[in-house]
Amino acid sequence: MLELALHFNQGVLQGGELSKKGDIPKNYLEQLLNVLKKTGLIQSLRGNKGGYKLSRPPENISLSEIIHSLEGPANTSYSYPKNDAIKQCYIKAEHALASVFQISLRELLNEQEKIDKQLTFYI
Repeated sequence: MLELALHFNQGVLQGGELSKKGDIPKNYLEQLLNVLKKTGLIQSLRGNKGGYKLSRPPENISLSEIIHSLEGPANTSYSYPKNDAIKQCYIKAEHALASVFQISLRELLNEQEKIDKQLTFYI
Protein backbone atom coordinates (compact mmCIF):
# COMPACT_ATOMS: atom_id res chain seq x y z
CA MET A 1 0.00 0.00 0.00
CA LEU A 2 2.89 2.35 0.70
CA GLU A 3 4.27 1.71 -2.77
CA LEU A 4 0.87 2.51 -4.28
CA ALA A 5 0.69 5.64 -2.12
CA LEU A 6 4.15 6.69 -3.30
CA HIS A 7 2.95 6.47 -6.90
CA PHE A 8 -0.47 8.02 -6.34
CA ASN A 9 -1.65 9.97 -9.43
CA GLN A 10 1.22 8.49 -11.46
CA GLY A 11 -0.64 5.63 -13.08
CA VAL A 12 -0.82 2.01 -12.06
CA LEU A 13 1.76 -0.42 -10.73
CA GLN A 14 1.74 -3.99 -11.96
CA GLY A 15 1.55 -6.88 -9.52
CA GLY A 16 4.99 -8.15 -10.51
CA GLU A 17 6.54 -4.77 -9.81
CA LEU A 18 4.81 -4.55 -6.43
CA SER A 19 5.95 -8.08 -5.64
CA LYS A 20 9.59 -7.24 -6.36
CA LYS A 21 9.59 -3.91 -4.53
CA GLY A 22 7.84 -5.36 -1.49
CA ASP A 23 9.76 -8.65 -1.58
CA ILE A 24 6.42 -10.47 -1.36
CA PRO A 25 5.71 -13.67 -3.31
CA LYS A 26 3.54 -12.74 -6.29
CA ASN A 27 0.80 -15.33 -5.61
CA TYR A 28 0.43 -14.20 -2.01
CA LEU A 29 0.48 -10.54 -3.01
CA GLU A 30 -2.29 -11.14 -5.54
CA GLN A 31 -4.44 -12.62 -2.78
CA LEU A 32 -3.87 -9.51 -0.65
CA LEU A 33 -4.55 -7.20 -3.58
CA ASN A 34 -7.83 -8.99 -4.30
CA VAL A 35 -8.96 -8.45 -0.71
CA LEU A 36 -7.94 -4.78 -0.83
CA LYS A 37 -9.82 -4.42 -4.12
CA LYS A 38 -12.97 -6.03 -2.72
CA THR A 39 -12.91 -3.69 0.26
CA GLY A 40 -12.52 -0.66 -2.01
CA LEU A 41 -9.07 0.49 -0.94
CA ILE A 42 -7.50 -0.12 -4.34
CA GLN A 43 -8.61 -0.32 -7.96
CA SER A 44 -7.29 -2.55 -10.69
CA LEU A 45 -7.05 -2.02 -14.41
CA ARG A 46 -6.86 -4.97 -16.79
CA GLY A 47 -4.71 -5.39 -19.85
CA ASN A 48 -1.06 -5.08 -20.83
CA LYS A 49 -0.80 -1.67 -19.24
CA GLY A 50 -2.99 -2.68 -16.31
CA GLY A 51 -2.13 -2.79 -12.67
CA TYR A 52 -3.20 -1.43 -9.32
CA LYS A 53 -3.69 2.00 -7.81
CA LEU A 54 -5.19 3.48 -4.67
CA SER A 55 -8.89 4.20 -4.90
CA ARG A 56 -8.49 7.47 -2.99
CA PRO A 57 -5.68 9.80 -1.88
CA PRO A 58 -3.13 8.43 0.60
CA GLU A 59 -4.15 10.99 3.21
CA ASN A 60 -7.64 9.46 3.18
CA ILE A 61 -6.59 5.86 3.86
CA SER A 62 -5.57 4.85 7.36
CA LEU A 63 -3.46 1.95 8.50
CA SER A 64 -6.47 0.90 10.56
CA GLU A 65 -8.57 0.53 7.39
CA ILE A 66 -5.90 -1.60 5.75
CA ILE A 67 -5.54 -3.87 8.77
CA HIS A 68 -9.32 -4.19 9.07
CA SER A 69 -9.56 -5.08 5.37
CA LEU A 70 -6.89 -7.75 5.55
CA GLU A 71 -7.44 -9.13 9.04
CA GLY A 72 -11.16 -8.52 9.56
CA PRO A 73 -12.81 -6.74 12.47
CA ALA A 74 -11.11 -6.60 15.83
CA ASN A 75 -11.94 -9.44 18.17
CA THR A 76 -14.48 -7.90 20.53
CA SER A 77 -15.02 -11.15 22.43
CA TYR A 78 -11.64 -10.85 24.12
CA SER A 79 -11.66 -12.08 27.68
CA TYR A 80 -10.11 -9.48 29.97
CA PRO A 81 -8.35 -10.41 33.20
CA LYS A 82 -10.63 -10.46 36.22
CA ASN A 83 -8.47 -7.92 38.06
CA ASP A 84 -9.96 -4.46 37.40
CA ALA A 85 -6.59 -2.64 37.43
CA ILE A 86 -5.09 -5.02 34.87
CA LYS A 87 -8.28 -4.87 32.82
CA GLN A 88 -7.98 -1.07 32.69
CA CYS A 89 -4.39 -1.39 31.48
CA TYR A 90 -5.52 -3.68 28.67
CA ILE A 91 -8.27 -1.27 27.68
CA LYS A 92 -5.86 1.68 27.67
CA ALA A 93 -3.40 -0.28 25.56
CA GLU A 94 -6.12 -1.15 23.04
CA HIS A 95 -7.16 2.51 22.79
CA ALA A 96 -3.55 3.62 22.36
CA LEU A 97 -2.97 1.07 19.62
CA ALA A 98 -6.19 2.05 17.85
CA SER A 99 -5.05 5.67 17.98
CA VAL A 100 -1.64 4.84 16.48
CA PHE A 101 -3.26 2.86 13.66
CA GLN A 102 -5.28 5.92 12.60
CA ILE A 103 -2.14 7.17 10.84
CA SER A 104 -2.71 7.77 7.13
CA LEU A 105 -0.64 6.40 4.29
CA ARG A 106 0.51 9.98 3.59
CA GLU A 107 1.78 10.31 7.17
CA LEU A 108 3.56 6.96 6.88
CA LEU A 109 5.23 8.12 3.67
CA ASN A 110 6.37 11.29 5.43
CA GLU A 111 7.81 9.22 8.28
CA GLN A 112 9.64 6.99 5.80
CA GLU A 113 11.13 10.04 4.06
CA LYS A 114 12.48 11.29 7.40
CA ILE A 115 14.02 7.89 8.11
CA ASP A 116 15.54 7.70 4.64
CA LYS A 117 17.09 11.16 5.07
CA GLN A 118 18.59 10.16 8.42
CA LEU A 119 20.05 6.98 6.94
CA THR A 120 21.52 8.90 4.02
CA PHE A 121 23.01 11.48 6.37
CA TYR A 122 24.82 8.89 8.50
CA ILE A 123 26.19 6.78 5.66
